[in-house]
Amino acid sequence: MEIKKIKKIIKKNWDELGIAAALGHFVASGSGEIDPDKMYIIEAIRRSRSDLHDADIETIREYVASLDENQIPGFVNNIKGIANEIYLLMVSIKSA
Repeated sequence: MEIKKIKKIIKKNWDELGIAAALGHFVASGSGEIDPDKMYIIEAIRRSRSDLHDADIETIREYVASLDENQIPGFVNNIKGIANEIYLLMVSIKSA
């Protein structure tokens, strides 16, 4: 595959790749601390499902880890929009 094609794919799917990488790190990190700069993704997960609305970090981690490879793309796509809204709100509040 040409490098131009690879760059185009990455540019087109940057949000999904970033969220998928953050989710992978989140699950792999176990019970470690969450990077405060990534908390908007955790909040997006909470908002994505009513049963996760008040969930603690470990419950969210278990839920994400339980997703199979066919569910992950839809899950990432779902939380992408929510995460972008939260992130933009956080940035606007910090700059105010």
